Amino acid sequence: MRSKAWTAIGFLRLFPEALAIVLMAALAVLLFAQVVGRNFMDAPLSWSQDVIHILFVWVSLVGAAIAWKRRAHLHISIGAEHLPPRWRRFLPLLTSLVAASVSVVLIVQGWIATQQNMRQLLPITGIPVGWLYLALPVSGTLILLYSLAHLRADVKRLRQPSAAHHGARE
Repeated sequence: MRSKAWTAIGFLRLFPEALAIVLMAALAVLLFAQVVGRNFMDAPLSWSQDVIHILFVWVSLVGAAIAWKRRAHLHISIGAEHLPPRWRRFLPLLTSLVAASVSVVLIVQGWIATQQNMRQLLPITGIPVGWLYLALPVSGTLILLYSLAHLRADVKRLRQPSAAHHGARE
């Protein structure tokens, strides 16, 4: 029987993907309804624009966190191929450290922006703008958690002897 801790970890592991699916589905439905309402029924859903804006920001930032979790972000390797193999081994670790640092900025500054914008309302729906900014600390927290997991794996990988490290001279 699984413990409650393992169940919680499994939930947290799947939650970002589930959230992204729900947000993307809601975004697609609202966009479709907006197009149909505006073009075929001459009755646009004026409130949908505010909600679509919020959903788009959330889908983008949660998606960025998921991409980082999978290490699927686009990266540019200019210069990396010119490094000696010994140094090249440290690039994933450096990347994880930079991502962790940036995620802390997202968390802190995103939380400040969220609090500052909770009293400002979107024009049509009256939804607080802070809900839009809340995606920053949420995605920053996810990226930080994933960066810590990446750092752990990177350090473990660096501690293992490699053929390149013990092989031919560099």
